[in-house]
Amino acid sequence: MNLINYEERRKLIKKVIKQNLKLTFAEIIILEKLKQLNKTKLDSTELKHSLFNRNMPFSVQLNNLITLGYLNKIRNETDERLIILSNINLEKIEQTLEQYHYIVKSILKNN
Repeated sequence: MNLINYEERRKLIKKVIKQNLKLTFAEIIILEKLKQLNKTKLDSTELKHSLFNRNMPFSVQLNNLITLGYLNKIRNETDERLIILSNINLEKIEQTLEQYHYIVKSILKNN
């Protein structure tokens, strides 16, 4: 991928992703990490540690992903401060990421 071409079109890519997939770029990154971790249940701190920017607040993004049916969250029974991500729909994540990559390639190809 041509980095300069991508950077020139990044705003358009973000806009099309939001319109078509109802996702932000940060949510796409979270979906990519969930795909890499390849688990249907995990502690949210494990996800947070796997992200490049560990200080990134992601509760808003998680709530949107829950609303869109990608996963659920529950509180840890022994420590309510901890959040467990469960019922992670890896198939839906894979399909969405395929759509995302198709959108990016289509926009970059129309150079």
